[in-house]
Amino acid sequence: MSTEENKAVSRRYFELLDGRKGDMLSFADELLDPGMLSHFPGAAEPNDLPTQSGLGGVFWGAFPDLTHTVDFMVAEGECVSIRLTLNGTHAGEFMGVPASGNPLTLTANGIQRVVDGKITEQWVEFDSMSLMAQIGAMPS
Repeated sequence: MSTEENKAVSRRYFELLDGRKGDMLSFADELLDPGMLSHFPGAAEPNDLPTQSGLGGVFWGAFPDLTHTVDFMVAEGECVSIRLTLNGTHAGEFMGVPASGNPLTLTANGIQRVVDGKITEQWVEFDSMSLMAQIGAMPS
């Protein structure tokens, strides 16, 4: 596949993720390899698809109006590098922190490997300290 086709797969991923409130399993057949692995800060090992979908559900439970805006993408070969801005409201418990009603704006960087139209692996980095400060879990 071309780099433009791989970028289209990544864009579609975030559209579906937002539209389905983080339920990755609901669109897995369309875009995700069954053996997909996700690497996130703080995780000792990569998450498989069911684990990652469950964690996504926890995130959307805490930030039910969460949206991802793709700020830019760069692709080379199978890899798509993505800069995102996430926006939402802390409306449910997150990591033991009760809902604050605070708005959240968070930036993230990710890389997705796309093979034959399916995301096979992704790496995500975001500022977790900023997230916790914005929801009132720690001083900003």
